[in-house]
Amino acid sequence: MPPVQALFWLQAEKRALPGLVWAWRFGPTGAPAPLAPDQPIDLDAAPSDWFWLHFDLLDMRAHGWLTHAPYLPDSARLMLLSAQEHPALQAKDGVLAGALPDIVREMDDRSEQSSHLRFVLTHNALVTGGRHVLQATLELQKAIEQGQAMAAPGALLQSIVDQIAADIGGRLHILSDGFDKIEDRLLVENTAIDNLGLARQRRHLVRVHRRLAGLCALLERTDPASGLEQAVARQRIDIQHCLHRFSSLDHEAMAMLERGRLLQDEIATRLATETNRHLHALSILTALLLPPSLVFGIFGMNVGGLPLGQTHFGIVITLALAAISAGLAFGSLRRLTRFLKRRGVVK
Repeated sequence: MPPVQALFWLQAEKRALPGLVWAWRFGPTGAPAPLAPDQPIDLDAAPSDWFWLHFDLLDMRAHGWLTHAPYLPDSARLMLLSAQEHPALQAKDGVLAGALPDIVREMDDRSEQSSHLRFVLTHNALVTGGRHVLQATLELQKAIEQGQAMAAPGALLQSIVDQIAADIGGRLHILSDGFDKIEDRLLVENTAIDNLGLARQRRHLVRVHRRLAGLCALLERTDPASGLEQAVARQRIDIQHCLHRFSSLDHEAMAMLERGRLLQDEIATRLATETNRHLHALSILTALLLPPSLVFGIFGMNVGGLPLGQTHFGIVITLALAAISAGLAFGSLRRLTRFLKRRGVVK
């Protein structure tokens, strides 16, 4: 296979790589050294060194350059430039390529949106790219700026995967705290239950579970015939460790989903009880007002022969009849309620 530096130079023309966001060179001891993105990068200066190059895949110059990069397997090139948003992992000609879901980092803090980090891994270079600023790569970039050493490109990719898992674990911890607060508020009798925010919490949790399920399925279905296991082992990536960690997080997410469903059932029960209480009060009020309405309806008919029509105290007598009818209805309801309680029909 031709030297890997042919991936990054077109016809040996040394110039700045278009769309490059950052670049790092790691020596034999793993010590990092930053490289200026706007300056030419000579990957052949020290054969014992290896590099991390991160591209902005929204930059069309980077697209055009990576599309025509020689000696890059077509499958790896397609993986790096693909617009499909789903996890993937493949190996061909000793080159490992894939896409991993990560959390998008906004200007102020991380967001709920996710995007995919795309990478191509060779024996002396890790090429990554994304269409957004991603949390895992940004955190690892900051750690390397502070002097964190990386022994090999595979170790760097392993660190990115571990950072993705750590970010997901942190998100699950935040969601768990949110469920705790909702549960505490739900146990308070006089708390309004229409604005607890459970739907938003469950929506975020479903998104996290979807990412974890995709990662677990990806790591579980490695095909020995594809050469993926050999490429992963050659890069010293502990895929079983990654699978175990993502599976543990997925089990935690599924347990939280079940907890969310139980909280939703509790809220539905509380809402049904409150609705029944309101309907009960409305039914009593309707029963009390029905006899007075009948009295007012009779005396309000515009026909001849109505009593009290020529009496000065007709309105007083009518109101008294309405009040008496309401009182009789109230007494009847109380007697009926006591009778039903003695029979055990109602509590």
